[in-house]
Amino acid sequence: MPVLRFNNLRSTTAWILPAVFVWLFWTGTAWSRPNSAPDFKQTLKWVTVSANQGNIQSRENLAIWYYFGEGVQPDYATAVKWLKRALDSGSPLVRKWFSDIEFNGMGSWSTREKLRWLRFGTAKGNLQALEALGEKLFKGQGVLQDYQEALNCLIPAAEKGSARAQYLLWIAYTQGAGVPADIQKASAWLKRSAEQGFPEAQLELGRMNAIGSGVPQNDETACKLLRAAAQQGNAQAKNLLWALLQSQRVEPSTDQEEREWIRAAAETGDPEAQTRYGDLWFIGKNMPVHLTHFSRERMALFWYLKAGRQGHPRGQYQLAQMFSRGDGVETNLEKAFFWASLAARQNIQGASDLQKNLRDKMSTAQLSQAKRAVDKVDARVQDRESRQVLYLPPLIN
Repeated sequence: MPVLRFNNLRSTTAWILPAVFVWLFWTGTAWSRPNSAPDFKQTLKWVTVSANQGNIQSRENLAIWYYFGEGVQPDYATAVKWLKRALDSGSPLVRKWFSDIEFNGMGSWSTREKLRWLRFGTAKGNLQALEALGEKLFKGQGVLQDYQEALNCLIPAAEKGSARAQYLLWIAYTQGAGVPADIQKASAWLKRSAEQGFPEAQLELGRMNAIGSGVPQNDETACKLLRAAAQQGNAQAKNLLWALLQSQRVEPSTDQEEREWIRAAAETGDPEAQTRYGDLWFIGKNMPVHLTHFSRERMALFWYLKAGRQGHPRGQYQLAQMFSRGDGVETNLEKAFFWASLAARQNIQGASDLQKNLRDKMSTAQLSQAKRAVDKVDARVQDRESRQVLYLPPLIN
């Protein structure tokens, strides 16, 4: 059996130690993104070893990971600890952004400090920091609007897969904000964002397919995209689906889906949707079962009033019926006559008959008061119309 000589041991140690150092250095720098390593726990272990041995980039990476919660639970105190150690090691990056800030280990409370973290994160290529700071700079949220600096953040973030950054680049290339307007590039970024499930991108691409703007008109594709956005709670997508439902270009797959579309449109002020939503409450369709019949009628009244005050004829007729019967409210013949009169003027079927029946039941005083209320509405309408400025074309000589 050969005997291991001391000289051989020295020569072996001479190449092992540098190799270990190179390994530690590489884990602290090349594995700067947790997703780039097959096992982040192992990455974190070796980066921590490297940081404890004084590697500046490893310390910087640990500060970023713990602050933004990349692969680990967010821990501000631990992030600050590694940031201080990187600063103590002479990190030029940390000195640039953090040397004038006092850390208390209690959390990043000030806007100034949060912006410092974002800028530090963008310098390290952190995806969350690039996306967040890019959006702030692009929209001027808490910082001066700077399209060029925003794009310096958004472009690398988009290339790394940020759907929000891709959507913002669609806006930039559409409006020519910081870059020359380019419809092809804008469309490409919008499509990539929508494919990743970003609801605002799905909404916009769905709208474009619905009206044939920039792409061939396609109801099937439009509805698919709008449904995907609506399922994530996007109210505007639900509102557009309601509009498509009105024109019979889409059918809801379930009653619950239809209710969500109607509600979204009603909340934006659409009087037809408000009336339809009132109908759903009145008949109790897909409504919470624990509510009493009286509670549902009160909700129906609420939405009918919103529609009726906007002049929606069927909403006005429903109000007339509810006040005449006492559905959810005390019976009030004067209010019933008032709403029936407004609905009758718009030729709603049954409104004139209801108006006549109410007139037979009302006293002279009640009828006079109800008519005065109708006259006030007429006066307001006439006053509004008189204030409108008519456009007259120039005379031709």
